[in-house]
Amino acid sequence: MKRYQLRAAALSVWLAVGLAVSHGPASAQDDAAAKAAFHAAEAALNHHFNGVFLDDDPRAPGLLKAVWRLVKQWAVDYLNRHPAATATELKAAIGTLSPDLNTEAMRLDARTVLVSVSLTSLGTVFIIADRGHRFGIAWAITDTAARPPRGFGMLATWLADRARPTCRESPRVSVQESCGSISGTIGKLPDQRDGHHRFYLDATYGQPMGSTVAAQISIWKLTNRTARPLFVKAYNYMIDQSRGTRVVGDVLHLAMKTRFKTFFVCGPCEGRQLDWRIRIGPDRIENLGEKSLTPEVDLVDTLFDRMLKRKMTKDIATKAVTAVLKPHIDKVRKEAGSSGLGDALGYFWGSAVTVRNGRKKVCVSTDNGGTFLFTIDSGGSKLRLSTAQYRGGETCGG
Repeated sequence: MKRYQLRAAALSVWLAVGLAVSHGPASAQDDAAAKAAFHAAEAALNHHFNGVFLDDDPRAPGLLKAVWRLVKQWAVDYLNRHPAATATELKAAIGTLSPDLNTEAMRLDARTVLVSVSLTSLGTVFIIADRGHRFGIAWAITDTAARPPRGFGMLATWLADRARPTCRESPRVSVQESCGSISGTIGKLPDQRDGHHRFYLDATYGQPMGSTVAAQISIWKLTNRTARPLFVKAYNYMIDQSRGTRVVGDVLHLAMKTRFKTFFVCGPCEGRQLDWRIRIGPDRIENLGEKSLTPEVDLVDTLFDRMLKRKMTKDIATKAVTAVLKPHIDKVRKEAGSSGLGDALGYFWGSAVTVRNGRKKVCVSTDNGGTFLFTIDSGGSKLRLSTAQYRGGETCGG
């Protein structure tokens, strides 16, 4: 009996979707019917969605597609009734479908609107364009995800059947970053020299727990009311970090979290922060690479790493500095033994950079290495540690 009830419920969802998409809301009565269809589709989806991933039921991807179809149809119908609506008004209109929908919208020009919608970690992106006095869906990210151009395989993440944890176990999946779930935020970029609009999609992969998360940045250009990918790459960040994605002039900046060489940080800690810069040139996209936001701590980390591995250090530290560190580093190396030297100094308790009497000081505190206060001399753009003091179990700034 339960099997037939589930089939009947699924059939009612598909009928509701079909009716809503076929006719679209044109009156208060039709609005109510469209909302009812969405609520039915959302309820059916929630039986197969744990807040992060879809389950392995073969019906789950279809239910997610049904939800997105209804969202897109609702947005299109709203614009056809309110063609002069602002992006803010369209966002609010989509939000009336469900309080669980997170929506972003922006007009790329007077006839084209870019929309990003998500239900927690499940997301989609689409473009609505005016096609001769009527708005319609010009492009959806799933169009590109289904047939990604060469070099853009990770965009397949946006497909509904990739939003399951078992995706990474499939022999058909060659790019691990092409498994979701995923949802993202959108932003405008400078137009190309030929006038084509460009935008970015900064997306986050769903994961059950943890504050350090995987992300995907992609850059697109609008061509004939559809979008074509220009750049895509995965990176990591901390969800509550102080810096976020931003555009300054013609440069897109992304805040990345990466690992130190000899000590580790907690998930909710910002850790080693990089400013990843991508230039949005008139004719091309140029990856400018990453710039460390903690160069002083990086210098100390590099010194620890070289001394642990018995490598040359004279270009980054004086003999006086290495003499202070040597007994502590020898002890750490011995205790690490066969377990390896990765993260040998243990947990990173913190750091502090100050300027005293015109000279820069950096304090670094780790679990296994203790706390050291260094003086940094700079010759042009090159930094070198000139003095070191062992502070035992003190904390930096404590």
